[in-house]
Amino acid sequence: MGTGRDGGEDESAAVFYDRRRLVPVGHGDFWLSDTPGRPGSNTWGGSHPRMVTWVRFHDRAAGGRPFCVLNTHLDNGSAYARARAAALIAERVPGLAGSAPLVVTGDFNAVAHESPVHATLLGAGLVDTWDTARSRGPAYGTWHGWGPPTPGGDRIDWILATPDVTVQRAWVDLSADGGQWPSDHFPVCAALRLPAAPE
Repeated sequence: MGTGRDGGEDESAAVFYDRRRLVPVGHGDFWLSDTPGRPGSNTWGGSHPRMVTWVRFHDRAAGGRPFCVLNTHLDNGSAYARARAAALIAERVPGLAGSAPLVVTGDFNAVAHESPVHATLLGAGLVDTWDTARSRGPAYGTWHGWGPPTPGGDRIDWILATPDVTVQRAWVDLSADGGQWPSDHFPVCAALRLPAAPE
């Protein structure tokens, strides 16, 4: 689900989901700019328009438990644009999720624990699932630029969540098809468990 960053079919922050398990009950997009409702808007000096796609789901496997997912891709060229984007996402999180569990995913183009972007989103009440996982795989830099994995490198792709989400495991997926990486980033993955629905 989600549209392109210029409002068409170009690069997007789409959310992919398993239709056998999840039922979308609401969704939308907003742009990381001073005019978040205008497709393709870019007012903070970023290299490209940047956006968020959000979806509210009911989880069939958890008795219809609702939760919300936001996916984004922050600007690679402007630290100012990234900082403003993080502030806007943090501002919108409560209204989108309400009391439901929330997961935020994306290419943040900022190093976890070493950037204002990470600090802003943790300050909004989210946790980094890499940190809270009961177990995790080896750490690798998540941007590789089509080169070999870098053990212990910078993690600029994150999965954040509200603290009520249990993180069973987190890992970086180094899978390749015939020796070819599917992207210039390695995916960060997490196995999550939603809290029980309130009575």
